[in-house]
Amino acid sequence: MNHVLHRSLTAHLVVVLIASWTSTIWAQHDSNPENAVTHAAAPTGDPYTLDVDPVTGDKLPGIKQQITINHEGRELRFGSTDSVEQFKADPGRYLPSVDELVIAQQLPYYPLETCIVSGNKLGGEMGDPIDLVYKNRLVRLCCPMCEGALAKDTATYLDKLDEAVKQQQMQDYPLTTCPVSGGKLGAMGDPIDVVIANRLVRLCCDG
Repeated sequence: MNHVLHRSLTAHLVVVLIASWTSTIWAQHDSNPENAVTHAAAPTGDPYTLDVDPVTGDKLPGIKQQITINHEGRELRFGSTDSVEQFKADPGRYLPSVDELVIAQQLPYYPLETCIVSGNKLGGEMGDPIDLVYKNRLVRLCCPMCEGALAKDTATYLDKLDEAVKQQQMQDYPLTTCPVSGGKLGAMGDPIDVVIANRLVRLCCDG
């Protein structure tokens, strides 16, 4: 793996993670109703890791200028209130394009060649894999039947996917320091391994 590219992408994911946590804190403490759309409560899925507005396709502004919403438990980020309103009026018009970008971003790092539910080989007897985006997370399945199984026990299967990501990316992980604090990994106990958008990020501590 190209370690320079890995560092760059890891840094981008950390920025997104910090922004998502910060938005949650602002949402809990900001009593101004005018700011409600900007600082929406954090979803339960992965943060929005794309750098483009889902409606316009334009590059997003700086973190503080972005507008974050929670759409059915999925975080999305926009460059303007106009984009937010257009999206809310017709989410189905824009989500397929967002999913295509998410798949393109995460597919090169997807750790498995088998279905996370059935264990069958992807692209085998069942035909082309199903690339499903679940709350900003790419999950690859072998057939429509596995979609139903995933929906019934999502946490279990995502935990399996997390472990696969860690096992695949741990050996080549390029950093020996925490990308947030700069502290040496292991100096404060075992590192905290976080998986974001099918990428491993290692942190020095819970804080």
